[in-house]
Amino acid sequence: METFINMISARGLTNKNTIVTYTNQFKKISDMFEDDKWFNSSEKKIIKEMEESPFSSVTKYNLLNIAIMLKKYLKQKNDELVAHRTSLHKSVAEKTTDKLKTIDLPDYEEYFNKFDKHYAETKPAKYIVNMLIKKYALRNLDLLLTLVKLNGRAKLPSGNTNYLVVRKDKIELEIRNYKTIKANGIKKLSFTKKDEPLLFKTINNYFNSGHRFLLSKRDGEQIAIKSLSKTIAAMTDGVKTGNIFKMSVKHFRENGELNKLSELGESRGTKIDTIVSNYNANDSS
Repeated sequence: METFINMISARGLTNKNTIVTYTNQFKKISDMFEDDKWFNSSEKKIIKEMEESPFSSVTKYNLLNIAIMLKKYLKQKNDELVAHRTSLHKSVAEKTTDKLKTIDLPDYEEYFNKFDKHYAETKPAKYIVNMLIKKYALRNLDLLLTLVKLNGRAKLPSGNTNYLVVRKDKIELEIRNYKTIKANGIKKLSFTKKDEPLLFKTINNYFNSGHRFLLSKRDGEQIAIKSLSKTIAAMTDGVKTGNIFKMSVKHFRENGELNKLSELGESRGTKIDTIVSNYNANDSS
């Protein structure tokens, strides 16, 4: 585990969600080998273990990424692993293409690039909603957020309320009420002021202007849950959050960023295997 931690540090990784995803993948390989120094095995042995595992192609692809990163960090030969990863990528691309080809999705960059500084200043709630969807692939219910500001080690009250916490240099989301909570537990997500300066500033200003709910009525109270779908649709220009997720899947699959899909799956509460195998054009959850 020490070598893995040193590799993460050497790569300069700071994103918490990325580190958690990579750590889980490293542990998965260690369990498969029953040895946390599996990275010293030959390329052929690593490929053989991967192929004999019960994991899907996309999981194997992501595990191979970890193996390649460690081999490179240790300055060990990794050509065979890279070649095998390339062949797996073709398989994954074919599967996700089959799942997404029947739906007309907006272009990922065209959709999100319009949410710029001017948008953040003039329509802050809409900007925040869309940037949180982009960053974490949130569903409608996830976005029913109560805003609070906490200092130091102050903690949130118990209950099933979803919170967006404004701290000095960090934003935290604690999502306790969402579709797959029974399978995944409370979701705790966060980013720093340094990670997302404009989003941090917009949320901070939104809170300081008196807003205590991300989605509120004219009187300042939180919208009723029966109005949630309609309210979100107005903020996403009629594109359902499920379709925005499909749009993200398509974008990152076409760009070969399957680890990004793993991160989004984790923050959304959807397993990566499910995204590739079962996420079809009729699912708008």
